Amino acid sequence: MSCRVQRKRVENAFFQLLAGELAARGAERFEVCYRPTAKNGASAQMLADLGFEFEPVGEGGEGLYVRPLATPFEDADVVQLVAELGPEVRQAVA
Repeated sequence: MSCRVQRKRVENAFFQLLAGELAARGAERFEVCYRPTAKNGASAQMLADLGFEFEPVGEGGEGLYVRPLATPFEDADVVQLVAELGPEVRQAVA
């Protein structure tokens, strides 16, 4: 997610939409793979601010940010998403 849209609650609505897709497929938790780079620290902070917890996997700071799907994202209704997920996003969520 671009740093230009982070902190404007777009991420709340987007992740709530993805959470709904995952729940519809029977998942119980939301998992985001994370590999730290020089430019993605803001993304890690965004995930933490959204209530994801970090679970280290392997070496080098890599891991998963996880969150139960049953927990709604706060302020997800501030921004309304009107487009449907494209096939490439649906495939990534599957």
